Amino acid sequence: MGVSTHLPPGGLRALAETHPQLTRLRARLVDDLHIEPTRAGRLIVGLLTHAVEDLGDAFLGEMGRRIRRIDSIRGRIAGAVDQVLSDGALPADLDHASLSHLFDDLQREMEGLQSARRFAETHPHDSNIEAITGAMGPTAEPTAAARPFAPTDDKLQGVAGASPRGMLRDAMSAMETQRPARAKLFHSIMDQHGDKLALAVLADTQSAQQAALRDLRDVLGPTFPPDKFEELRGAVEELGQARGRALHGSDTPAARVRAERVADLPPELRAEIGGDNTLLGPLAEQSPADLQSLWDAWVSKGRNGKFRDYVYGEMRSGRRPALAEWQTAHDVANQHKLALLKDPATYDPAQPNLRRVNPREGGSDIVGLRDDGEIWYVDDKSHRVSPTDAAAGQTGINLSGVSAFEETLAPNMLADAADMDAALARIATDGHVPDVRAVEAAARIRRCGDQLTTLTQGWGPKDYVVPANQTAVRAILDANRVKLKVTSAMGDVTGMTNRLKGLGIEVLPQFVPVTRPDGSTFTPPRINFGRTP
Repeated sequence: MGVSTHLPPGGLRALAETHPQLTRLRARLVDDLHIEPTRAGRLIVGLLTHAVEDLGDAFLGEMGRRIRRIDSIRGRIAGAVDQVLSDGALPADLDHASLSHLFDDLQREMEGLQSARRFAETHPHDSNIEAITGAMGPTAEPTAAARPFAPTDDKLQGVAGASPRGMLRDAMSAMETQRPARAKLFHSIMDQHGDKLALAVLADTQSAQQAALRDLRDVLGPTFPPDKFEELRGAVEELGQARGRALHGSDTPAARVRAERVADLPPELRAEIGGDNTLLGPLAEQSPADLQSLWDAWVSKGRNGKFRDYVYGEMRSGRRPALAEWQTAHDVANQHKLALLKDPATYDPAQPNLRRVNPREGGSDIVGLRDDGEIWYVDDKSHRVSPTDAAAGQTGINLSGVSAFEETLAPNMLADAADMDAALARIATDGHVPDVRAVEAAARIRRCGDQLTTLTQGWGPKDYVVPANQTAVRAILDANRVKLKVTSAMGDVTGMTNRLKGLGIEVLPQFVPVTRPDGSTFTPPRINFGRTP
């Protein structure tokens, strides 16, 4: 997903349903082309989403092309300067006029890059900054000249009902009354570093807010007292939450969309959703049927604990890992030219509609075969950096254990080989000729599993730490051309402990640059599951 991941939940859908031109377009699709109203609405939202994403992709692509041209021009200039210093003359293919043109070209590219940077910084952020500064300042209402984009800034202008700016004013007034020291600190930092402080308050997700706070901490410098910064963090979070409440107030487009989507849910469930804008509310908007099924399961299990905690646990332990495995299977197959021998979509024909690969159960995640004959065992570990660690500046997790590649690797391989042999036998029974590479890979996996079983007979967890044992395991894997890879499709795993490195396990970069037909490259964005403050 591209730029649309930063849009408010239901924002494009609300726009499609309220904007006069879009409502007229929907009416024409329904009346003139006889498209069912719901499908017409989805079509318009889809077109809006693609337009936003394509615009962002093109914008970033142009910036990337300028940066590459700048790098190329600077390289030619640097080479010319080096030759002048060493030989006292310009290169044979470059005269003084051509060198002057290079400097002119560099200037134009730099100006173009500066223009793109100014656009990125001033639209829409400057409008947000001016608006929030006005909401916090003594006048509480900036002039029209001070916020040129404010009339179109839905995030701060709001719609019918309480506006985010009004909510921020009320929250600031409450802070000045109840926590005057915190409010005074906030105002003093706003005077010095208003832009960065405003971006922290206006962040759409918790992770973005923490990143903005880290940037602010860097600007304030190491001498700024830690206790003062924690007080400042409290003020930012308090105001950010007030803005979040206003964005999902009772009379906003997003709230009206949510009300429509949850109308058929039981009243008790609707009460649970309430003003939850981080989990239950977005889930109700996107898939009320899924939320209903989770509610039914929670009720059937005795309503233990809070429903929100139950949903969070299900998302964390079941649904998110399942989605991560699908994402990983797609990425490694496409980016690393892997033919999948086992993937999250593996089904047993004897048991229709029952998944055999379940993230709640043991076993390997993904097995693939490369064109060069290597067999890759891929295990996804979508662990996330905690908000506390993120606030302290930690950006990645150093993985300490992968059970599928340690104690259970040998039995996992034997189970996979048995499944592959059964699948190949079914192919032959249906009158088809199995791919000889798949047959050979299954045999190699079985041989590797047998050898590891013999080697690790009687081993305990501590035996996998012994260097000599690790060397023996790696020798068997290398002899059978088996590689162990770890991905992090929806997490922050960036490294691993020496113990895992000793077994030959490697962290596989989730995304590699994709080369377009025009020669430019594009690195796909990560999925962001941050929380709204």
